[in-house]
Amino acid sequence: MILSESVHIADVPLVPFSAPSLQVSSVTDITIAIAGSVPADDSVVTGFMVQWQRDTLVGCSDEDDGSIDVNSGFIAEIIPDLEPGNRYFITATAYNAVGNGPVSDKVTSSTLETVPSSGPTSVRNTSVTASSITVQWGEVPCLDRNGRITGLQSTSSEKWNGREYDYCFWWQC
Repeated sequence: MILSESVHIADVPLVPFSAPSLQVSSVTDITIAIAGSVPADDSVVTGFMVQWQRDTLVGCSDEDDGSIDVNSGFIAEIIPDLEPGNRYFITATAYNAVGNGPVSDKVTSSTLETVPSSGPTSVRNTSVTASSITVQWGEVPCLDRNGRITGLQSTSSEKWNGREYDYCFWWQC
């Protein structure tokens, strides 16, 4: 009879094999709260990497992209310091000591709009006659828009021949 050494059998851990389910739970003008998890029958999950990217077709630049490392078995996070009135694409990846699992489906959410932080740039009168004033201006700076600009209102007060005149104009963009 031949005896062999004892054999030790152990479970070999695997990377998470399911992508997290991800959903938006609430939104403000500067935050998006998300929640999610992986199925209970998945491999051991020690955390999640949540990533977001601002939609550059809507936003001003890609400087608002980022990520958060969530060290727990489920996701319940608030993505902070976002820009008002912008659309964001959010994904998550589950990970463990072995590696990263697949990326979740992309979730799209928009922060709430607020009033613009400033007005148009380079506002100036280009001509004044007895019956009209011509005014020109540049755009509202992108990061000051805080959403879509739907109109501009101009109010002016001026003395002319000893009388004070108030002007109020509304332009639809």
